[in-house]
Amino acid sequence: MTMRLLTNIGRLVTMAGEHAPRRGAAFSELGAIENAAVLFDGGKIVAAGPASEVSPRPRAEHAKRIDARGGCVIPGFCDSHTHPVFARTRQDEYEKKDPRRDVSGHRRGGRRHPFLRAGAARDG
Repeated sequence: MTMRLLTNIGRLVTMAGEHAPRRGAAFSELGAIENAAVLFDGGKIVAAGPASEVSPRPRAEHAKRIDARGGCVIPGFCDSHTHPVFARTRQDEYEKKDPRRDVSGHRRGGRRHPFLRAGAARDG
């Protein structure tokens, strides 16, 4: 597998508790680490924490380095929220967000996205 080292992380949010993942009221404390790094082997996290502790590890020496550019990293985060099923197509909403439309809602030219073309054909 390929080792990768994500460096220059401005804030690493681990949600790690002292002995187990945080639960309940403990979620109010994010477990955020400033100036952090994450070491991966294949798709698994090998180490995560302050860059001063993770980067010098022997396994990180030959890892491919990826610069997070000071961003926030939340390893393993999965946004699992859902929305109720819509009673109609949302094509009109997508068309209103189309940057090729002027303020009056008229098209400025160009092609419609395939999703919008399919919806227009279906809705008549």
